[in-house]
Amino acid sequence: MEAQGELQEHNVWQQAALDSSTNALLPLQQRMTPPRPWEPLMAHHEPSDPDLDFYAWLKDQIAALRIHQPRHIDWDGIAEELEAMSRSEEDGLESFLKRLYKHLLKWSYQSAKRGSSWEVSIDDSREQITRRLMRSPSLKSKVGELASSAYHRARAKAGAQMKMRREEWLSQLPHTSPWSLEKVMDPEFWPDPAK
Repeated sequence: MEAQGELQEHNVWQQAALDSSTNALLPLQQRMTPPRPWEPLMAHHEPSDPDLDFYAWLKDQIAALRIHQPRHIDWDGIAEELEAMSRSEEDGLESFLKRLYKHLLKWSYQSAKRGSSWEVSIDDSREQITRRLMRSPSLKSKVGELASSAYHRARAKAGAQMKMRREEWLSQLPHTSPWSLEKVMDPEFWPDPAK
């Protein structure tokens, strides 16, 4: 029985390979227009639903992409996941910027409590931001916008962590970053105590 299942799976892969080679002979419009709904890659199971089993859906999509089978690809789902991945990259960068600004504010406005954990966090944040921008240079076009948003969130978080009342941090902590992005990212930069 197991051999029959393996044979059936082998036949599905053979057919997929054949479909892949003949796909180039189809008219361009037919090749470019994916059918709806998308078909499962393997004949013996239903299309995976990314909301029910994301991992299975990923594996199905990877297999379909690798053998160039457009009718097995969930085009809308792939587009949504790629959009989510790009947002995740932006969110990750903004998160490290927020952490960096938060600890720089605390370093400056709570200088008596400076400690190695803040120093490590500042260094690590700079390193993570640099690594993300090296891995995805196109994110540099978003860094100004993300830094502005990150600073505003960091300002509130730093104020709360310094046990300042809302009115205090709103009036005492600068509304916009007092440091340029270049300065913030400079490993030699450590803000002076605020006056």
